[in-house]
Amino acid sequence: MSSPDKQAALYRMVMPSHLCPFGLKAKYLLEKEGFTVDDHWLTTREETDTFMAKHHVETTPQTLAGVLMIAGALKWIAIPVALFIGTIGAVSVFKAVYIDKRELKCACVGGDSNVPLGFVSLTENLMMVAMALWMLAA
Repeated sequence: MSSPDKQAALYRMVMPSHLCPFGLKAKYLLEKEGFTVDDHWLTTREETDTFMAKHHVETTPQTLAGVLMIAGALKWIAIPVALFIGTIGAVSVFKAVYIDKRELKCACVGGDSNVPLGFVSLTENLMMVAMALWMLAA
């Protein structure tokens, strides 16, 4: 059940050719924890770019974890962040592509590429998990 004191505003890409799996997962997790979600859809590339510029969003958390892993710095932060992001990303992509049979389109390159983004995204997320586990063992 949602609670009036637990509210969240969520901005996510919902375009005709792209539905952001991370935004979908974030909405689900917030609602699961009892939040009332004010769900704002970014329906065009222009809206997304404007939002990112207005709120100074330059990159995704995956890049913040990757930089720490490459630098070998702050492993106590990098490893759990990479495991968390990689695991959620892998499960989300696997569900979207192989269970729901959706085609992933990358909004960051305009959605017009013919790259098999489901396979690429799944590989990326699994590699992030593998790197985190490797760093943990090292």
